Amino acid sequence: MADRIRKINVQTSEVHAVITTASLPAGALMDGMAISAEGTIYVTDIQNEVVYKIYEDGRVLGAVVGKIATTGDVNSRGMYGSDGNTARLHDPSGVCVDASGNIYVADNVNNKIKKLSPSGRCQVLAGSTSGDVCSDDGASVKFNGPAGIAVDKAGIVYVCDQGNYKIKKVWPSGRTVSLAGGTGGGMANGQGANALFGSPVGICVDFSENCYVVDRSNYRIRKIDSSGNVVTLAGGAAGFVDGVGNAARFSLNTWDIAMDPSGQFMYIIDQSNDAVRKLSVSGVMTTFMHWEQTLNVSSCLAFDKSGFMYVLERNL
Repeated sequence: MADRIRKINVQTSEVHAVITTASLPAGALMDGMAISAEGTIYVTDIQNEVVYKIYEDGRVLGAVVGKIATTGDVNSRGMYGSDGNTARLHDPSGVCVDASGNIYVADNVNNKIKKLSPSGRCQVLAGSTSGDVCSDDGASVKFNGPAGIAVDKAGIVYVCDQGNYKIKKVWPSGRTVSLAGGTGGGMANGQGANALFGSPVGICVDFSENCYVVDRSNYRIRKIDSSGNVVTLAGGAAGFVDGVGNAARFSLNTWDIAMDPSGQFMYIIDQSNDAVRKLSVSGVMTTFMHWEQTLNVSSCLAFDKSGFMYVLERNL
């Protein structure tokens, strides 16, 4: 069975549509997903080194960023042909879309955040080589394995700099600062660099510029306010338990997180528990969906502006 995307009404839990992706290249390994204001789905494929554009009827517009099965690190001036543009990526991971239709991609192995404009121009927003450097100049910035990313209403991009155990904030000019996270991995709440993360992999942002981070190896969802103060919103150990705050439990294979349009609830892929979890901004964790072990596993999710949730399932 091919990979598929389920479109779900979160009010009724009904599956509104199932979008099959059988037309994708063999061996596609989809890792991140975002949905534009117009409802277009963008998905990263870390195996084929591209970002696809997928319509609700299942049509796939080749590669909008990158060239299928071609690794590299190249920018482009525009889009060429049905298989995308001349840009090159290496393990594209997180993806997000701003209100103007710009696409941002965490180019994981190249340690860069790349931006694709609606006209098709692909450029580096921030990043150069591997390291841990913040700067007013995007070309001088260094990441170490950027993973999940999110964008707020002002066009500011938030990055899980996984290998540096930090959350970084990137302005449209490329200026980058460290919002939270100290040197080395660990577990500590606190202000800015006093906070410690174990493995920040997924992120979303609300209307007030609060960030919510999947801290995978710490089994926690962390909240970072606009000043950089970090607290634990939910979790604390492995398991499968609904509850409030530290009483909640989820698995090590907890990856993606998305905020619904109300700004009051987040939904989380809890992969090893075969579940999608629902978390309120006050820290109440419940199970939204749970299914028996199948040959498919959910890997990422996103919301459209109407409040439908899209869950991407990979065929194993």
